[in-house]
Amino acid sequence: GGEGGWGSVRGDGRLLARLVVSGHGLHQAGRHEEALVMFVLALRMQHENQDALELAGVSLQHLSLPQCAASFHARSLDIHPLRPVALLNLGLMGLHAEHPPEEAKAYLEQAIVLILSGPADAHPPSLLLAAVQGLGSALAVTG
Repeated sequence: GGEGGWGSVRGDGRLLARLVVSGHGLHQAGRHEEALVMFVLALRMQHENQDALELAGVSLQHLSLPQCAASFHARSLDIHPLRPVALLNLGLMGLHAEHPPEEAKAYLEQAIVLILSGPADAHPPSLLLAAVQGLGSALAVTG
């Protein structure tokens, strides 16, 4: 029906994009709770939106909710197993958690392989740099 509510906006890609972009801006401004609201609204419209899933996870990390953050990153990885951002986020979280450093190392190695095996312009250089730095930290711990 056309009575409004969520049913009327599910197909509106512009609204979805605005929610994600607004959330990203709020996140960059350090307003993580407000950003999380935007990402959750976007996910209500499109449950498998990879950007909203990953950015919600990062916002939850900043809000000191690591288990919730990990669940968003894991869901993103389940839906998009060839997207290195979720692997990177899980790996970096693993460096600061009570997980074995080998787990973080494995995630980061997978992220690096995916980044390097894709087209040269598929991922920003900062993504590879973060993965390599994280892997360096993991190797320093595991040897």
